[in-house]
Amino acid sequence: MEAQILESSTNIVILDEAHYLKNTGTKRTETLLPIVTSLKRVILLTGTPAFARPRELYNLLHALRPDVFRTFKDFGNRYCDPKPSRWTGGMDYDGACHSNELHYILQNSVMIRRLKKDVLSELPPKRRQKIQVQTDSKIVSQIQALLNKNSKKDSGNNYTRVVNDLINRQFNVGDDVDAEMSAMERGEAGEALQAINQCYSLTGLAKLKGTREYIKDVLASDVKFLLFAHHMEVLDGLEEEVAAQKVGYVRIDGKTSHKIRQDLVDQFQQDPDVKVAILSITACGVGLNLTAASTVIFAEVNKLIPFFLASLVS
Repeated sequence: MEAQILESSTNIVILDEAHYLKNTGTKRTETLLPIVTSLKRVILLTGTPAFARPRELYNLLHALRPDVFRTFKDFGNRYCDPKPSRWTGGMDYDGACHSNELHYILQNSVMIRRLKKDVLSELPPKRRQKIQVQTDSKIVSQIQALLNKNSKKDSGNNYTRVVNDLINRQFNVGDDVDAEMSAMERGEAGEALQAINQCYSLTGLAKLKGTREYIKDVLASDVKFLLFAHHMEVLDGLEEEVAAQKVGYVRIDGKTSHKIRQDLVDQFQQDPDVKVAILSITACGVGLNLTAASTVIFAEVNKLIPFFLASLVS
């Protein structure tokens, strides 16, 4: 494909969902970036050019102006507030600096921004609500015992420091969670982080019964809704409840073949009898058009927020 594009008379390329280019080293980025940087004109379309940090903008800016944004090191040193990484031993470019300057450059050179209120003014405002559900006391006790065990075991107070670091850190949906957690697990925080992850897995199970009861009530209201979770055990439990209520549904998670994902999306969008889409947060975070839903329910929060355990076990 690359050779065909480069050998043709094409001198402009349009990339939708361009934020997928933010991760250097992926096959998508390694394939597309050389193509778009070699063409005369490039248009990148995305609703989320950066989820959290200036570093996520670099590949997009390099694609648009490779003559200006030549190397990540130069970009990172100017806009990403680099610091020695506690986890990897290298430099951490997760920060931000000279943000006003970067914002000025974006708005006055390469970016045209349209807000939702400008293009979707007919939509009503979103309503957000936190629903409290009953937790399983036995599982909560397991979580508390595991936390106490590792806290006492860690004489160097590493466990407490790791928890505090996670609490004080701002994590976002678009963060490269797996890479960050792998780096942390390989470092000195590995044992403590494994305990935290185990507790996080248990929290989903602790809430599962109460969440199923809530889902049963939502199903009675006869609305189309999206149901997000993270762990397979939780997704399985939610699917079991929806199936027991004899309601049409689709499920998309990491095991779902890419060949049938669009068919499942179309089924949810077009079939009035399909009321629920059961979705994995990781597999379905972006790129799916599920506008037929009027309600979205998150049965679990995103992966690197296990420190909300404190609110569960306190």
